[in-house]
Amino acid sequence: MGNLLIGTTAKLTVEQVLPWARSFRKVSDAPAVMLCDDEKTYEALKESKVEPVQAMLWPAGPGHNGIFNHRWGAIHQHLQKVEKDTKVLVTDTKDVIFQRDPFEMMSPGMINVATEGHLGKYNPWVREQTARMPNVLRPTLDNNPVICAGVWGSDAATAAQFSGDVYDLVRDWPSDVEQNGMNAVLQLLYKDKLNAIPYARSWCAHLAQMYKPRGPAGRSEIIPEFRDGQMWSGNNLFAIVHHVWWWKWPELKSLVEAA
Repeated sequence: MGNLLIGTTAKLTVEQVLPWARSFRKVSDAPAVMLCDDEKTYEALKESKVEPVQAMLWPAGPGHNGIFNHRWGAIHQHLQKVEKDTKVLVTDTKDVIFQRDPFEMMSPGMINVATEGHLGKYNPWVREQTARMPNVLRPTLDNNPVICAGVWGSDAATAAQFSGDVYDLVRDWPSDVEQNGMNAVLQLLYKDKLNAIPYARSWCAHLAQMYKPRGPAGRSEIIPEFRDGQMWSGNNLFAIVHHVWWWKWPELKSLVEAA
Protein backbone atom coordinates (compact mmCIF):
# COMPACT_ATOMS: atom_id res chain seq x y z
CA MET A 1 0.00 0.00 0.00
CA GLY A 2 1.46 3.32 -1.11
CA ASN A 3 0.58 6.97 -0.59
CA LEU A 4 -0.48 9.67 -3.06
CA LEU A 5 -1.03 13.42 -2.72
CA ILE A 6 -3.47 15.13 -5.09
CA GLY A 7 -3.57 18.92 -5.25
CA THR A 8 -6.02 21.03 -7.24
CA THR A 9 -5.26 24.46 -8.67
CA ALA A 10 -7.57 27.26 -9.76
CA LYS A 11 -5.62 29.48 -12.15
CA LEU A 12 -2.60 29.72 -9.86
CA THR A 13 1.00 30.61 -10.67
CA VAL A 14 4.03 28.41 -10.08
CA GLU A 15 5.15 30.73 -7.27
CA GLN A 16 1.81 30.30 -5.49
CA VAL A 17 2.04 26.51 -5.35
CA LEU A 18 5.75 26.16 -4.54
CA PRO A 19 5.30 26.24 -0.72
CA TRP A 20 2.77 23.39 -0.99
CA ALA A 21 5.05 21.30 -3.21
CA ARG A 22 8.33 21.98 -1.40
CA SER A 23 6.94 21.47 2.09
CA PHE A 24 5.45 18.12 1.06
CA ARG A 25 8.75 16.87 -0.34
CA LYS A 26 10.42 17.66 3.01
CA VAL A 27 8.07 15.30 4.90
CA SER A 28 7.23 12.57 2.38
CA ASP A 29 8.69 10.82 -0.64
CA ALA A 30 5.22 9.79 -1.87
CA PRO A 31 4.24 10.77 -5.43
CA ALA A 32 2.18 13.92 -5.89
CA VAL A 33 -0.11 15.05 -8.68
CA MET A 34 -1.37 18.56 -9.31
CA LEU A 35 -4.61 18.76 -11.29
CA CYS A 36 -4.64 22.04 -13.20
CA ASP A 37 -7.88 23.65 -14.31
CA ASP A 38 -6.58 25.63 -17.30
CA GLU A 39 -3.98 25.10 -19.99
CA LYS A 40 -1.88 28.16 -19.12
CA THR A 41 -1.33 26.98 -15.54
CA TYR A 42 -0.69 23.44 -16.72
CA GLU A 43 1.99 24.47 -19.23
CA ALA A 44 3.72 26.76 -16.71
CA LEU A 45 3.86 24.07 -14.03
CA LYS A 46 5.01 21.40 -16.45
CA GLU A 47 7.77 23.68 -17.75
CA SER A 48 8.90 24.63 -14.24
CA LYS A 49 9.41 20.99 -13.20
CA VAL A 50 8.17 21.74 -9.69
CA GLU A 51 9.14 18.84 -7.45
CA PRO A 52 7.54 16.52 -6.46
CA VAL A 53 4.58 17.43 -8.63
CA GLN A 54 3.39 15.79 -11.81
CA ALA A 55 1.18 18.39 -13.51
CA MET A 56 -1.97 17.11 -15.22
CA LEU A 57 -4.69 19.02 -17.06
CA TRP A 58 -8.38 18.83 -16.14
CA PRO A 59 -10.08 21.24 -18.58
CA ALA A 60 -13.71 22.17 -18.06
CA GLY A 61 -16.03 20.47 -20.48
CA PRO A 62 -19.27 21.70 -22.10
CA GLY A 63 -21.76 22.97 -19.56
CA HIS A 64 -19.01 23.42 -16.98
CA ASN A 65 -20.49 25.22 -13.98
CA GLY A 66 -17.52 26.31 -11.88
CA ILE A 67 -13.95 25.11 -11.32
CA PHE A 68 -14.60 24.04 -7.74
CA ASN A 69 -17.52 21.85 -8.78
CA HIS A 70 -15.57 20.37 -11.66
CA ARG A 71 -12.56 19.40 -9.54
CA TRP A 72 -14.62 16.60 -7.96
CA GLY A 73 -15.10 15.04 -11.37
CA ALA A 74 -11.39 15.41 -12.14
CA ILE A 75 -10.42 13.76 -8.83
CA HIS A 76 -12.87 10.93 -9.48
CA GLN A 77 -11.50 10.31 -12.97
CA HIS A 78 -7.87 10.38 -11.85
CA LEU A 79 -8.48 7.90 -9.03
CA GLN A 80 -9.73 5.30 -11.51
CA LYS A 81 -6.06 4.78 -12.44
CA VAL A 82 -4.78 4.43 -8.84
CA GLU A 83 -4.36 1.15 -6.93
CA LYS A 84 -7.42 0.72 -4.73
CA ASP A 85 -5.58 0.39 -1.42
CA THR A 86 -3.39 3.49 -1.94
CA LYS A 87 -3.75 6.11 0.78
CA VAL A 88 -4.86 9.29 -1.01
CA LEU A 89 -4.79 12.81 0.42
CA VAL A 90 -6.57 15.58 -1.53
CA THR A 91 -5.79 19.21 -0.70
CA ASP A 92 -5.94 22.77 -1.90
CA THR A 93 -2.55 24.09 -3.00
CA LYS A 94 -2.30 27.85 -2.58
CA ASP A 95 -2.89 27.87 1.18
CA VAL A 96 -1.66 24.49 2.48
CA ILE A 97 1.69 23.78 4.16
CA PHE A 98 2.98 20.39 5.38
CA GLN A 99 5.08 20.05 8.54
CA ARG A 100 4.96 16.27 9.14
CA ASP A 101 3.93 13.19 7.19
CA PRO A 102 0.15 13.72 6.69
CA PHE A 103 -0.59 10.08 5.91
CA GLU A 104 0.35 8.65 9.31
CA MET A 105 -2.95 9.52 11.02
CA MET A 106 -5.23 8.57 8.15
CA SER A 107 -7.39 5.46 8.65
CA PRO A 108 -7.89 3.25 5.55
CA GLY A 109 -11.53 2.63 4.68
CA MET A 110 -12.56 5.89 6.32
CA ILE A 111 -12.95 9.39 4.87
CA ASN A 112 -10.49 11.37 6.97
CA VAL A 113 -11.45 15.03 7.33
CA ALA A 114 -10.85 18.08 9.50
CA THR A 115 -13.77 20.06 10.87
CA GLU A 116 -13.83 23.85 10.98
CA GLY A 117 -14.99 23.88 14.57
CA HIS A 118 -18.63 24.98 14.48
CA LEU A 119 -22.11 23.90 13.37
CA GLY A 120 -23.30 25.08 9.97
CA LYS A 121 -26.14 27.15 11.41
CA TYR A 122 -23.63 29.34 13.25
CA ASN A 123 -21.51 30.05 10.17
CA PRO A 124 -22.75 33.06 8.10
CA TRP A 125 -20.95 31.88 4.98
CA VAL A 126 -22.47 28.38 5.21
CA ARG A 127 -25.92 29.83 5.86
CA GLU A 128 -25.61 32.00 2.76
CA GLN A 129 -24.69 28.91 0.75
CA THR A 130 -27.50 26.76 2.11
CA ALA A 131 -30.05 29.42 1.13
CA ARG A 132 -29.35 28.44 -2.49
CA MET A 133 -29.50 24.68 -1.93
CA PRO A 134 -32.42 22.23 -1.92
CA ASN A 135 -34.45 22.67 1.28
CA VAL A 136 -34.20 18.98 2.15
CA LEU A 137 -30.43 19.32 2.71
CA ARG A 138 -30.49 22.35 5.00
CA PRO A 139 -31.22 20.64 8.35
CA THR A 140 -28.30 18.26 7.77
CA LEU A 141 -25.92 21.14 7.11
CA ASP A 142 -27.28 23.34 9.89
CA ASN A 143 -26.90 20.74 12.63
CA ASN A 144 -23.51 19.17 11.86
CA PRO A 145 -19.98 20.55 12.13
CA VAL A 146 -18.67 22.22 8.98
CA ILE A 147 -16.15 19.92 7.27
CA CYS A 148 -13.36 21.40 5.19
CA ALA A 149 -13.35 20.56 1.48
CA GLY A 150 -9.71 21.60 1.11
CA VAL A 151 -8.14 18.73 3.08
CA TRP A 152 -9.51 15.17 3.04
CA GLY A 153 -8.30 11.66 2.34
CA SER A 154 -9.06 7.95 2.20
CA ASP A 155 -8.02 4.82 0.37
CA ALA A 156 -8.25 5.26 -3.41
CA ALA A 157 -11.32 3.06 -3.83
CA THR A 158 -13.34 4.93 -1.20
CA ALA A 159 -12.04 8.31 -2.36
CA ALA A 160 -13.03 7.54 -5.96
CA GLN A 161 -16.56 6.58 -4.97
CA PHE A 162 -16.93 9.58 -2.64
CA SER A 163 -15.62 12.18 -5.12
CA GLY A 164 -17.91 10.74 -7.79
CA ASP A 165 -20.93 11.02 -5.49
CA VAL A 166 -20.05 14.64 -4.67
CA TYR A 167 -19.67 15.47 -8.36
CA ASP A 168 -23.03 13.88 -9.20
CA LEU A 169 -24.63 16.22 -6.66
CA VAL A 170 -22.82 19.51 -7.33
CA ARG A 171 -22.04 19.45 -11.06
CA ASP A 172 -25.05 21.68 -11.87
CA TRP A 173 -24.92 23.83 -8.73
CA PRO A 174 -23.50 27.35 -8.42
CA SER A 175 -19.72 27.04 -8.14
CA ASP A 176 -19.45 28.55 -4.65
CA VAL A 177 -21.64 26.05 -2.81
CA GLU A 178 -19.73 22.84 -3.57
CA GLN A 179 -18.30 22.60 -0.04
CA ASN A 180 -21.83 22.33 1.30
CA GLY A 181 -22.52 19.65 -1.27
CA MET A 182 -19.48 17.71 -0.05
CA ASN A 183 -20.74 18.09 3.54
CA ALA A 184 -24.21 16.83 2.59
CA VAL A 185 -22.82 13.74 0.85
CA LEU A 186 -20.60 12.96 3.85
CA GLN A 187 -23.38 13.27 6.41
CA LEU A 188 -26.08 11.48 4.39
CA LEU A 189 -24.16 8.75 2.55
CA TYR A 190 -20.86 8.27 4.38
CA LYS A 191 -21.69 8.87 8.03
CA ASP A 192 -20.40 5.42 8.97
CA LYS A 193 -17.07 6.12 7.22
CA LEU A 194 -16.60 9.66 8.48
CA ASN A 195 -13.42 10.12 10.52
CA ALA A 196 -13.30 13.73 11.68
CA ILE A 197 -9.81 14.03 13.16
CA PRO A 198 -9.92 16.54 16.06
CA TYR A 199 -7.35 19.27 16.56
CA ALA A 200 -6.06 17.34 19.59
CA ARG A 201 -4.71 14.70 17.21
CA SER A 202 -2.61 17.41 15.52
CA TRP A 203 -3.47 16.39 11.95
CA CYS A 204 -4.74 19.63 10.41
CA ALA A 205 -4.92 23.19 11.75
CA HIS A 206 -7.18 25.78 10.11
CA LEU A 207 -5.58 29.15 10.62
CA ALA A 208 -8.84 30.90 9.69
CA GLN A 209 -10.15 29.74 13.06
CA MET A 210 -7.28 31.58 14.75
CA TYR A 211 -8.13 35.00 13.38
CA LYS A 212 -10.84 37.48 14.27
CA PRO A 213 -11.97 40.88 12.94
CA ARG A 214 -10.28 43.86 14.56
CA GLY A 215 -9.79 47.54 13.93
CA PRO A 216 -11.45 49.92 11.47
CA ALA A 217 -13.41 48.46 8.57
CA GLY A 218 -13.23 45.01 10.15
CA ARG A 219 -9.54 44.56 9.38
CA SER A 220 -8.46 41.09 10.49
CA GLU A 221 -5.31 40.44 12.48
CA ILE A 222 -3.77 37.29 13.80
CA ILE A 223 -4.73 36.48 17.39
CA PRO A 224 -1.69 37.35 19.58
CA GLU A 225 -1.35 33.94 21.21
CA PHE A 226 -0.72 32.40 17.78
CA ARG A 227 1.56 35.14 16.47
CA ASP A 228 4.62 33.69 18.21
CA GLY A 229 4.45 30.56 16.09
CA GLN A 230 3.38 28.07 18.73
CA MET A 231 1.08 26.37 16.21
CA TRP A 232 3.61 26.12 13.38
CA SER A 233 7.06 27.11 12.10
CA GLY A 234 9.55 24.91 13.91
CA ASN A 235 7.25 23.34 16.51
CA ASN A 236 5.57 21.21 13.85
CA LEU A 237 2.58 20.61 16.07
CA PHE A 238 0.31 19.99 13.07
CA ALA A 239 1.05 17.76 10.08
CA ILE A 240 -1.01 20.03 7.81
CA VAL A 241 -1.55 23.77 8.15
CA HIS A 242 -4.49 25.05 6.08
CA HIS A 243 -5.72 28.59 5.35
CA VAL A 244 -2.17 29.93 5.17
CA TRP A 245 -3.42 33.20 3.69
CA TRP A 246 0.01 34.80 3.37
CA TRP A 247 -1.27 37.31 0.80
CA LYS A 248 -3.78 38.59 3.36
CA TRP A 249 -1.84 38.28 6.63
CA PRO A 250 1.87 39.25 6.35
CA GLU A 251 2.49 37.57 9.71
CA LEU A 252 2.44 34.24 7.87
CA LYS A 253 5.10 35.18 5.33
CA SER A 254 7.82 33.47 7.36
CA LEU A 255 5.85 30.21 7.32
CA VAL A 256 5.68 30.28 3.53
CA GLU A 257 9.34 31.20 3.19
CA ALA A 258 10.36 28.37 5.51
CA ALA A 259 8.59 25.90 3.27
